[in-house]
Amino acid sequence: MSRFQGFEKTAIRIMAVCTVLLGLYQLKAFTDPVEFYLKFSGEIDAPAFKYSENVNSGSISLSFEITPDSVVMVRQNDQDIGTIENGKSITVEPGTVVLDATSIPYPVTVNVILNNKTYSIELNGDVKSFDVKLKSAEAS
Repeated sequence: MSRFQGFEKTAIRIMAVCTVLLGLYQLKAFTDPVEFYLKFSGEIDAPAFKYSENVNSGSISLSFEITPDSVVMVRQNDQDIGTIENGKSITVEPGTVVLDATSIPYPVTVNVILNNKTYSIELNGDVKSFDVKLKSAEAS
């Protein structure tokens, strides 16, 4: 009987530890709701984010970081405007920016850096897009 009780106590302890670890994992997933939204919206292939810049500016400079180090194509208005690599900046016009990772056989994370804010887009051999918008004069 004591052998069974020892097994039972061990099983209960393992389940309690697993429950705590699962709770911590779920808490981590929801601590940054913006990151959660960006990951979710990226998965359904919707625009990942919208960004408003000053009305006086006609173009916007985006900085990129890619993990693991890779080269991703950037398109806008059905034209290739360049490739992005770690630390590289590209100037884009307001509108939809498309990131194309179809030539990369492994998943990559592209961090788009705008005014010291980082937005993450997960690419897994696919194409995803996001919108860059200017503020209207009335919104200023």
